[in-house]
Amino acid sequence: MVILTMVRQEHIISMEGSKMTEKDTAKIIDELIEEEVNVEEVNLEETVEEELNVEEIVSEFDRETVEEKATMMEEVSSEEERSREFSNDEESTVNEVLPKTKFKKKNPVLVPNVICAGFWRRFWAYLIDLFLGFTIVNIILGLSFGLTNIALPYMLEMPISLTIIALYFTLTTYFNKGQTLGKMILSLRVVEVDGSAPRLSTVIVREFFLRYVHLFSSLYILYVVTAFNRYKLNLLDIMADTVVIDQQKEEIYQLGQMRI
Repeated sequence: MVILTMVRQEHIISMEGSKMTEKDTAKIIDELIEEEVNVEEVNLEETVEEELNVEEIVSEFDRETVEEKATMMEEVSSEEERSREFSNDEESTVNEVLPKTKFKKKNPVLVPNVICAGFWRRFWAYLIDLFLGFTIVNIILGLSFGLTNIALPYMLEMPISLTIIALYFTLTTYFNKGQTLGKMILSLRVVEVDGSAPRLSTVIVREFFLRYVHLFSSLYILYVVTAFNRYKLNLLDIMADTVVIDQQKEEIYQLGQMRI
């Protein structure tokens, strides 16, 4: 409007100078007003167009943001699905690798069957321990006979001898973290089914009570079942939830896992 006023003043001055008619002046003013209106409309259209472009950019940005969020959600969902599948696979692997017992595992450590001690190594370790056990029995009974000069009747000598042997297995296994002297010589070790060192309660059950029954009865014949199961378990292992591993195989297995 300021421009229009200035134009009017200029035209009035020029009219006075050139003696233009009032009709011509009004016509020029109308043209100028129409031109200014057209300019304002153009400016308005440009402003509206700019606002629309801004809205389109914002909507495009929002759409891209939504798509990115959707993509991220899909990736998170797929990652969670893979994690669940991995957990299921790991659990199935645990169930395949560990012996099927009623022992409820806490923080399970895999005990692959490839590191379980074989029948013959366990057999020779057992013979060594029996030899050492009976040697201790002979020493103790010999000392007692030498000191008292009284021979024990067979009915007492047999259970006492088996008790001493069972104590030998129990004490050496517990204080040597799963190894008797025979197992030490052949690099074998008793562990829980989760791979940890045997607890005192496990050692007492396995090496004293079950060992005593195993030695005293004819159940030792069933020792051969060790050769015919996947984890080389004997009756003591099955009843006490233990596994005997070969430490040499364990070292080789761990080296292989480290390379992987």
